[in-house]
Amino acid sequence: LAEDLAGRESLARIALAEGDIELADRLYGLLQDQSPEAVSYLARKAYADKNWTQARELTEQLLLMYPDSPILRENLDKIIGEQNSKKAS
Repeated sequence: LAEDLAGRESLARIALAEGDIELADRLYGLLQDQSPEAVSYLARKAYADKNWTQARELTEQLLLMYPDSPILRENLDKIIGEQNSKKAS
């Protein structure tokens, strides 16, 4: 399980399901360069944490993988709006 990408994604999902957010964060962080699932998780986490810079970077990375995704485009627009309102404050 630990050697296969799908297996490592499963371990991260299990950690998340068991409430071990720290482990899930670590596992997904290690998979970021190999797994769209990991990038998606990390983007959602950055958004929830209001880490707009990271949320934008990760969402833009996802858009390179899925350029026709209206949800990702909408998310990016929201993030840019949050960044702009933060700058205006």
